[in-house]
Amino acid sequence: MSVDCNASPENNFCICDGNPDYIQYNAEGLSNGKGAGNRCCNITPFTPDILHRLPSTVTGGVSGMDEIGSNSQFLYFFTLLQFAPCDYTAYFGGKTVGTSDADDYLFNNYPLLNTFADRQRQIYNNFYLFRDGFYPASVTNNDDLVPVITDNTISTPEGTMPIIFNYYDGVHDESQYLFIVWPTDKELPQLSFKYKFFYFYDVNGDDCKTNYCTTLNSPSRGTSFSNIGPGNDGAILGNGIVTNMGVTIAVVVIILLIIFIFSGLLIWDAYSYKKKPIQEAYFSKKKEKPPSSGL
Repeated sequence: MSVDCNASPENNFCICDGNPDYIQYNAEGLSNGKGAGNRCCNITPFTPDILHRLPSTVTGGVSGMDEIGSNSQFLYFFTLLQFAPCDYTAYFGGKTVGTSDADDYLFNNYPLLNTFADRQRQIYNNFYLFRDGFYPASVTNNDDLVPVITDNTISTPEGTMPIIFNYYDGVHDESQYLFIVWPTDKELPQLSFKYKFFYFYDVNGDDCKTNYCTTLNSPSRGTSFSNIGPGNDGAILGNGIVTNMGVTIAVVVIILLIIFIFSGLLIWDAYSYKKKPIQEAYFSKKKEKPPSSGL
């Protein structure tokens, strides 16, 4: 029975979804990937917040890197981590990292990895990138944008709150979820893929809308969270506070289209009615037959 390479890296018969090119052994030349064995490189092995561990000399700023506008650049940063089991530059066709040529090659030849990278890049830019003036003064760098979990407590800087972000990464069938820090006075962003946001439940079963909460169970991130949430079988999830705007927009468009078609039919019907000749019934008295002469 075939197994996924990430689950069994030393199995020489392991497989990866989508394309055999996604299988790499010991990062295929990366010194920081030696000893990783076979890996599936259609995804990144870490969530976007790990990019905070890269030194500022690499990322381009004291507070962290600028917004990442390229999928190839996003993937390239993962090859610079202390441990990198995949060399993502193998999927850029020899094109320069961060250019439209590299991104186009990735899009056309490795759609699974491109979809994954695009969603993770959006997640990083929206939730794990420090933006001066957007966050309260208590947030000073990217590291402050990752909630701190200690046993059954979760905390964030003053003026923010912890949020559970649930989404599909475009590769796994299971939903994924991350914990993010968000200002209490800001609206949540709209993304281009399916997702939901949830509050945490505190020990009283109330939504956690402050920067410190005690939950019934220790929160943990991962995949395929159930209806009771990611907390060791504990109900720490609150109600969804924002659903996927893409689906909402699609529904609105469909409704508007139906209204447009229905209105068009009414207008056409009215126009056609006016153009019809008026049918009138003419009634006349039937002429009587003149009497015969009888002769």
